Amino acid sequence: VHLAQGVPAEATRATREALSLCQRTGDTRLEADALRAVAAVHIGVIEQDVAEGLKPDRAAIDQAMSATLESLALFETLDDAEGQATALAELANLHRLAKDGPSALQAARDSLELASKLQDPHPEATALVALAEAYVFLK
Repeated sequence: VHLAQGVPAEATRATREALSLCQRTGDTRLEADALRAVAAVHIGVIEQDVAEGLKPDRAAIDQAMSATLESLALFETLDDAEGQATALAELANLHRLAKDGPSALQAARDSLELASKLQDPHPEATALVALAEAYVFLK
């Protein structure tokens, strides 16, 4: 809501507060989901910059990557392949925004490898889109 209203600092504060609460509960799944929300806020800021023709803020990219990598690690401890595949697809997109095509391609491939083993076509479709975007970026 705050991001849509053009108040990214408030959106960041709210998601960080939610993350802190989730960490205090000791619930790993809640913490992983909260980290994805933190990353989503930073990604929203990045996408707004790009839409306005601005260079994406490097700090926002770094913070989104950090939160995404943390969520990926938590999904790995939970043995949650879908969460891992989604986090890897998000990471691929972040690498692309950071102008790191080879890393984007590798994360997208890793995402697809995990997603293709699931019985749900949604993570696989997300991984395929990330892979296609990484290939387009490399061309």
